[in-house]
Amino acid sequence: MLAPMRRALMNFMHRDGWTISFLAEDAKTPIGRRWIKVKDMEALLKIVTKLRGNEARVRTTIYNWGQGSVWVELSDEQCKYFGIR
Repeated sequence: MLAPMRRALMNFMHRDGWTISFLAEDAKTPIGRRWIKVKDMEALLKIVTKLRGNEARVRTTIYNWGQGSVWVELSDEQCKYFGIR
């Protein structure tokens, strides 16, 4: 039996590294830790891939805007890791 997944909107922006935050499905309510910092774009893309996000979309928004968001699917274990309630 597959574990249930939780859909969330992952926001990211470049600020002395990459800052990541998560919003609930309503795309308004913050969930989890206030933010998560990663050092470089490769680390950001690795997280997106593990969370079943669209890597091509992330690359496009980074190229065009330097920031953006992508829908991701998180397992219970991943929610615990990122502090998502």
